[in-house]
Amino acid sequence: MSLSFKSDLGHLKAKLAALQTISRQGSQWAGGSAKELDTALRDNLATQRRGKNPPTLSSATLKTYGVDGQPHGSAIRDHLETFHQHSASQSTSGVGIPQGKPAIAAKVQTFGATIRVTDKMRGYLAAKGIFLKPSTKAIRIPARGFWTRSWRTAKQSRLRSLKKTPQTLN
Repeated sequence: MSLSFKSDLGHLKAKLAALQTISRQGSQWAGGSAKELDTALRDNLATQRRGKNPPTLSSATLKTYGVDGQPHGSAIRDHLETFHQHSASQSTSGVGIPQGKPAIAAKVQTFGATIRVTDKMRGYLAAKGIFLKPSTKAIRIPARGFWTRSWRTAKQSRLRSLKKTPQTLN
């Protein structure tokens, strides 16, 4: 009686080649997903989900722009960055705003905020020509879930593309 193991080197090489192909396909798919999310975010921010006609600016915003001029580089979409990270076992790609005022603005727009009105803020706004009622104690900024809507749009599209991808490893 004997025990033996037969090596099928050719089969093993084919499996390893398939794994490398899957790794490349996964990396390409993750990168494509990040690009698609970036496009969806930029479109959503440009039009605020109102098609080709972005909303008009509020009178307070127009008044502020009239005094201070248009903001330079403060628009969230100007600060979106895609990133790619690769390791031996996985590839991760995404879109984000690394840091600074645009990242804070993105968080406020995503989750909303309530800002307590202080005397100093009241004076600052009055100097800009924006007058608050004496009874105003806080300014509520509603959430504008642009990340969530864009994520859903890109995710649905990428999952459809993933279902079309042939499986190369059995």
